[in-house]
Amino acid sequence: MASVQRHTWAQTVVSLATRQRHYGVLKERKKTLDFAALQIARGGFFEEAINDADAPLLVDYVNPLCSALPQLCKSPYIREILGTPTSKLTVRDIHSLFSACEDFVANAKVADKAQHSLHVRRIFLYCRTRLSSGETVERCGFTSRFRWVPVRGSVNLLSETYDDFFDDEFLRQPLTAVPQTDQATTDALANHHLVSRLQRVMDSCAHIMNDYDNYIELVREIRKSDPLSGLPPRIAKELKAQGHNDATFFLEGASPETRLKATLYLSKKHQYHKIVPRRRLFLYDIPALVTISGENTARYLLGALLSEFYLPRLALTACFIILLAETGWNPDTLLSLKSENIKFHNGNYTIVGLKSKSDQLEEATISPVPDESSGTEIGQAIESPIAIRAIGLLLTHRKNIDKYAHSTSKSVFVTLNLKYSRGTQQVFILGQWAHNIDLFCSHTGIPRFNYTDIRDQAAHIKFLSLRRDIYSVQAFLNHSSAETTTHYLNSTIIRCLGEANILHFVRLLAASAIFACKRTNMLLAHEVELVKKNNLLLFPVSTLEDTDTECIADSWFSAMGYFKFTITESEIEHTAIQYLFYKESIRILIEENHLRFIHIHLPRILFCVSLHRLISQSPFKRLLVAAMKKFEKAI
Repeated sequence: MASVQRHTWAQTVVSLATRQRHYGVLKERKKTLDFAALQIARGGFFEEAINDADAPLLVDYVNPLCSALPQLCKSPYIREILGTPTSKLTVRDIHSLFSACEDFVANAKVADKAQHSLHVRRIFLYCRTRLSSGETVERCGFTSRFRWVPVRGSVNLLSETYDDFFDDEFLRQPLTAVPQTDQATTDALANHHLVSRLQRVMDSCAHIMNDYDNYIELVREIRKSDPLSGLPPRIAKELKAQGHNDATFFLEGASPETRLKATLYLSKKHQYHKIVPRRRLFLYDIPALVTISGENTARYLLGALLSEFYLPRLALTACFIILLAETGWNPDTLLSLKSENIKFHNGNYTIVGLKSKSDQLEEATISPVPDESSGTEIGQAIESPIAIRAIGLLLTHRKNIDKYAHSTSKSVFVTLNLKYSRGTQQVFILGQWAHNIDLFCSHTGIPRFNYTDIRDQAAHIKFLSLRRDIYSVQAFLNHSSAETTTHYLNSTIIRCLGEANILHFVRLLAASAIFACKRTNMLLAHEVELVKKNNLLLFPVSTLEDTDTECIADSWFSAMGYFKFTITESEIEHTAIQYLFYKESIRILIEENHLRFIHIHLPRILFCVSLHRLISQSPFKRLLVAAMKKFEKAI
């Protein structure tokens, strides 16, 4: 299909060029609007906006607008605005139009009204002609009445399913069953669970690739000898007597080994890697083929038979999953990978994909050994021998497709079309990827998951292994905003770990308050030890009881402000909950022991308030605000 690059007019009808990318497949369509039917005059604001708009437009912008226009155009005032030249409109006119758009969105059954409102208004913002007052439409100062809220549901990770593959009961259970102790221990256990589950998937991929290599080696051994040797005389005679006739009826009932040898002979003779076989090949129940095909059906087995030239679906899916886990790309971006966008230099592969939503390039450098210099300005450096192996297989796969078969897509992940006509050229397509994951899970016994789950699992591993460093995860996922990254980390396990962390702080601070007030008779022995040994907190208990429990706040005061300490996410959370604790308990602390309050608690309160203000004015304010909201509910 020819690329649609511009919007076209035919009298009062405009054909809007739209685009949509799904699983790497770019679909370009035309969407028509009839100005006469909508009673909108040509030459006005709407036409100027269309002419200035990108071509093709995202279908996410066009469809909401087309749904809203019939309702909007019921108003004569709105029709007048749309049909009036932009240079004659005022800011008030634009605000009236956008308010009418939001009236429509208010009654629409959509989950995110703020985003839907922006999509309805989006095409008007392209208009470059200035209003009568000199402002642009984009900067007319309109503010949506809808509050933006993230509507992304919680992420379901691989680790949040039951998997009886593991001997360890902890690894068999969902990750949400992780024992909740202190944050460091809980995070370490969670990270071990995440890594083990993802490693099982990666090991399965490696096993599939090994099976593929074993089959190729078997075929090479068969081809080294006389192709007809070792076959039953009747079958050898039939094969030898064949000219252009490719009859295969004589293979029915033969042993799997005989059928494999005979079919490989026919495949080479009649060039099945170029032309779809005209006859039934009797490939059922041949172990070597079933192992690498994943299914004992004719079409999947044919793909396995052609593995000398092309990757079967199972091996192709394994390569896809490996690169998903190693690069952190989303499936659509990875499916856009072409052979010309894979460069090999000094033992490293540099791959470039196209992000489907923004059409931005995403780059990664993959090496078999660590190489700090292999990073790029727009990508990341990855050490992964198995990814190197996968890329090598993909390049050979694509090279043979270009040489022998036909494909409308340039992606290295095209698969053999299972809907074929006998005797026609072999065709490779990019579709049916949603079904390939079912094939993979059925073959490996791994609980069903989606391609996006691999990326989410890898992101969570990086988050926990790097002490909850969200900015490293943001770089791994190539997000422009850390806020977007938080959506990907919005999983059940992260919430559970957060709740465990809150519970740990609440228990510890409650014990600290009782201990500081000399009410040790109210605490159990292990709670007293927990308070005394917790030397890493900003605000542990009073130093009047135990000099070994001096906290960061006390050390800072003792050094007259010259004591250096690091503020991480944990310290920000502790500052938030200690601030709330002092806010709620200051009267109790004063009445319990006035002298202790002046000498011990008051300096810590000043330190806490100062630290709270410092963080409030820093780039990490959002973490503090989030922690305050979280702990207010807990307390």
